Amino acid sequence: MPLAFLCHRDVLAPLVEAASKAVRKSKIPVLGNLLVTADETGRLSIMGTDLALAITAFGYAEEVSEAGAVSIDAATFQASVKRMPDGPVRVAVDDQTMTIRGGRASARIHILPATDHPSITGGAPTHEFVLGSGDLKRMADRCGFAMRDDSDRFYLAGIHWHEDPDNVRLVAVATDGKVLSKIHFERPEGAAGMPAIIVPIDMVQKWSAITGKKDTPVRVALSDAHLTLATPELSITSKLVDGTYPAYARLFPRANPLHVTVQAADLADALERMMIYAPNQENAYRDVKCTFGDGALKLFTRSDIGEASDEIAIDDDSDAEIVIGFNARQLLDTVKAIESARIVLALADAGAPAMLTSEDEPDHEMVAMPIRLKW
Repeated sequence: MPLAFLCHRDVLAPLVEAASKAVRKSKIPVLGNLLVTADETGRLSIMGTDLALAITAFGYAEEVSEAGAVSIDAATFQASVKRMPDGPVRVAVDDQTMTIRGGRASARIHILPATDHPSITGGAPTHEFVLGSGDLKRMADRCGFAMRDDSDRFYLAGIHWHEDPDNVRLVAVATDGKVLSKIHFERPEGAAGMPAIIVPIDMVQKWSAITGKKDTPVRVALSDAHLTLATPELSITSKLVDGTYPAYARLFPRANPLHVTVQAADLADALERMMIYAPNQENAYRDVKCTFGDGALKLFTRSDIGEASDEIAIDDDSDAEIVIGFNARQLLDTVKAIESARIVLALADAGAPAMLTSEDEPDHEMVAMPIRLKW
């Protein structure tokens, strides 16, 4: 198992940290390891996996004396590299151990052959295309809050991607059965005819490592059961959720007659004040009564602690008054997912879902289900 390379600590440590995010505690010891590889060109790759998701981080060593690969305990390797003195770190492997040296510090860690390290492979991709990292970030920001981590309804545990009925756009949608959020974006070349998929929660949470602050091109490879997102610095592969997403389009109440426009910040602040009266886990989802009419939205909530009310200005197109109960936490999360100064709410009555639309991003549509008030 030859492997020997020299790499600055500040180059190697971030690679190890990124790949370690896919490593979980497991009864299978090797799943607590990272696969460390160096090739003749000087390229390093560090890969971790829990068999459902794999993260591979790429970088370049200053020198590769012997190309090769080994499997090593992730926690020990990460801590050892991180705590080496500032400067170059030399890594060398013999038959049983990896030696890490930096400055006057050194450590020896037991290793396994690279052939013992598990991997997940998606087979040959059926579709390959490029998305901007900004599109992925927008999906996570706008839809991620609505995902549901529920073993009974596992098909809701992620973001649903599919082509729209006209086959000209890609749609991303998530719902937990109480709120729903949907966006769309231009279908990239190569995505035509792609099957509808469900990207699992863990993948959505991990791809923030790719999105960053710059709009970087991300290569998307889709196979029958796996999705891979890759840049030159990082690759994330995940199994897809094996299930059928519910027919959500009928949940949008597009015929709701009353339209109300409200400042997003004002509504979020008012809901935050309502949440003060949900101080513990039992009351974490405190009901809030919303009364729309006469140019104002009046909010009211009550708990064992006491009660609170608030009022904010709205623009409405009707003289009718509508009283609706909402789950305060879910409505607040929905409002916070909107990247717009103003929100348009389409309402009908106390028993009908409310539709929320971002004024600046009209393709971002959401549904908030009402609740029956207990007081």
